[in-house]
Amino acid sequence: MKISIITYYWSKNIGALLQAYSLKKFIKEQNNDSEVTFNNYQPKGLIERENQSQLKTLNPIKYLKALKKNKSLLNWKSNFAKFPNPNTTIDKFNDDIYFYGSDEIWNYQNSIFELDLHFFGEGHDKKKIAYAASIGNLNINSINNIPDQIKNNIKKFEKISVRDNNTNIFIEKITGKKKKLVCDPTLLVDIFSSKEKLSNFINEKKYIIVYGRYFSKNEINKIKDFSNKNNLTIISLSYYNLWADKNILSINPNEFIYLIQKAELIFTSMFHGVILSFKYKKNFWLSKDPYRENKLSYFLNKFRLFSRSIESFSKQEIDYTIYESELKNWIEESREFIINSIK
Repeated sequence: MKISIITYYWSKNIGALLQAYSLKKFIKEQNNDSEVTFNNYQPKGLIERENQSQLKTLNPIKYLKALKKNKSLLNWKSNFAKFPNPNTTIDKFNDDIYFYGSDEIWNYQNSIFELDLHFFGEGHDKKKIAYAASIGNLNINSINNIPDQIKNNIKKFEKISVRDNNTNIFIEKITGKKKKLVCDPTLLVDIFSSKEKLSNFINEKKYIIVYGRYFSKNEINKIKDFSNKNNLTIISLSYYNLWADKNILSINPNEFIYLIQKAELIFTSMFHGVILSFKYKKNFWLSKDPYRENKLSYFLNKFRLFSRSIESFSKQEIDYTIYESELKNWIEESREFIINSIK
C-alpha cells in the first residue's frame, strides 16, 4: 500500500516541520510494510516566502543568523526527515490513500496561498482522509459563501478530522455534520530519542525560552524583569528578538525540542510553542497573537489554560497531573482515528 501526505511540509516554521514529520512517523509506525511519503507539490507562494524568510533585513548579524538557520533546516529536512524536494507542478495521483493535514491547508483566504484546490482533494478519486486540518484565521462569518468547488471536494473525503472549533463549523456547513477534533500530530509520537547527540548551544545552566515575535512592550518588560530577578538568560529560538540575551536561529527541530525540555520557563506566541510546552510538561506563558487565536482556542479551552497569558504572569506553575488521563485518552482517540481510517 502507498500512502501520501498532502500538507505544507517545506517550511521554516519549526512547528510546521514537526507536525508534518510526526504525522508521517506515526502512519509509518502503524503501517511498516507500506510506503509513506509526502506529495511534493507545494504552492509557489510558499516556496518564495520560505526562501526569503528573515533575509529581508539590513542588520548584517540578523542576516547571517538567518542564512545559518536556512542551512540548518535544509539539512534536517533533507537528511533527518527525508522530505522530498518541493515541486510547483502537481504529480499524477498514483497512491492508494491520501492524508490531508495537518496545518491550515483549508485557509483559502490566506494572502499567500489563496484558493488552492489541490489541498481540498481536487483532481483524483482515491481514498482521502483529513487529519487535524484547519482553516486557520479564515473569517468564520464568510463561510456562508464557501465556493462550490470547495464544497464538492470536501464531500468526497472518506474521513475528516479537524483541530479547532472554527474548522468544525466550516465542515458542518458543508457536510451537515460535525467531525472529530483530534490532537496535533506532535502529540502522537516521540519525535526523537533522548540518546541522540545534539549540538551544545549554551553554557548557561538555567535559561528561559522565548519562541515567537508577537510580544507587547509590557510583556517584554515582564519577561526581562523576571529573568533579571532570577538570574536567568533569555534565549530566543528560531526568531530574532533584539531584547533577548541570545538569539539562536540556526537550530533544527530536534535541537529545538531538546532546548525546550531543558528550559526553566517558556514564553511563546506560537501554536506549537504551547503544544510542545504542554507535551513536555513545561511551565509556559502565552502572548495571544490574533493570527493564531482560532488555532489555539480549542486546545486552551479543552485544558482550561486561558489564564496562561503573559499579561497576567505570575510564578504559578501548571499542575500537569490533573491533565494526564484526559490527554492520554485524547491522544489514543486521535491515533485510533488514523488507524481505523486506513483500515
